[in-house]
Amino acid sequence: MSDELNKLRKEAKDLIEQEKYIEAITFLSDEFLGQYEDAELYAWRSLAHYELEDDENKIMHFAQKAIDTDTNYFLGYYARGCAWYYKDDFNNAIADYNKSIELKPDYIQAYYKRGNAWYRNGDYDKAIEDYNSVIEILPKFANVYHNRGNAWNDKEDFDKAIEDYNMAIELEPDKANAYFNRGNTWRKKENFDKAIEDYNKSIELEPNDANTYFNRGNTWRIKDNYDKAIEDYNKSIELDPEFVGVYINRGNSWKDKGDLDKAIADYNKAIELEPDYAAAYFNRGNRWKDKCDFDKAIADYNKAIELEPDNAHVYYNRGYSRRLGEKEFDESIKDFEKYLELTHNKDDIWFKRAKGFIEELQEKIKDSELKVIGELTTNIKKILLITEGCVTHYTGLSVVKKLILEENNKSV
Repeated sequence: MSDELNKLRKEAKDLIEQEKYIEAITFLSDEFLGQYEDAELYAWRSLAHYELEDDENKIMHFAQKAIDTDTNYFLGYYARGCAWYYKDDFNNAIADYNKSIELKPDYIQAYYKRGNAWYRNGDYDKAIEDYNSVIEILPKFANVYHNRGNAWNDKEDFDKAIEDYNMAIELEPDKANAYFNRGNTWRKKENFDKAIEDYNKSIELEPNDANTYFNRGNTWRIKDNYDKAIEDYNKSIELDPEFVGVYINRGNSWKDKGDLDKAIADYNKAIELEPDYAAAYFNRGNRWKDKCDFDKAIADYNKAIELEPDNAHVYYNRGYSRRLGEKEFDESIKDFEKYLELTHNKDDIWFKRAKGFIEELQEKIKDSELKVIGELTTNIKKILLITEGCVTHYTGLSVVKKLILEENNKSV
């Protein structure tokens, strides 16, 4: 029985390593697994489902069966770690990868997967440590260089990121996502021509990825080539018609070309697809402001603030629209004050402008109050003016005071 079981284990392992996942599932049928009740076979079945990404419940079910069958078998915990990872539960994934490594310290795949989990959990230093451990044993593993490059990129060490992407591409020249991510890093380094070269290569290798056209479009827009940007956004939308961010950026490109109506149409589409997308309302509000339709602009800023109450820029733009609309000066001041409260960069030009606008609006309010008082005084003088022959005079101040107080009481 032992020789036969070892043979079956090897056959299952070979199918997984050859990426024949459907064949592995067929081979490791429920009836077959029920016959042998073997932890390793359960683990391989779980991993076949994981690689196919076809049923998260089956991934977890067979991983748990492996652990229940043998609580000291490393592959069961590894498989369950993958199940947790698939569910985006990275803390539990890390715990299971830890157990797998504890039981089998030289199981390098667990280090690699744990590195991925650390990365997804936002702990880039620990991710890099695990990737380093993998590279020490498997120095020609393209994926680990690629993923370590992503970690360096998120740590904003762009030179190290590019070194790792270079290595991944050297080991696997047809690795489209390595060109894509290296392009992103070149863009962060403001080397836009190299970024576009990498996006071009990524598209050549994988022509149906909406994200690559989107990012290349963003880079063309940075280079002020709005026509090429729009071409790329069009292609991205063709590939993924519900890619909300593309409509926002295409709308911004239409704005850059001076076509505010097309810009608004794109923001409308973004809102239709995602009604709670604050950026869509913010950008549409900006375009209404550009068209001097301040009421519509303010309505959109109101919605953006409802969805993102801590976005300083929306308060600034709403305050600015109220200022341009020559009304609601008090509310405009409140908006600029809220912007100042939420803004941390006191040396920023917008911070200084907001303070200047507050002073300007306070003067306008003061002037308007003085104007009202002046008009009221003029009217009172007309009422109180008495002409007797050649003598013109006013009633006493006490009477004026009484009349003013009575007028005030009427208006309350």
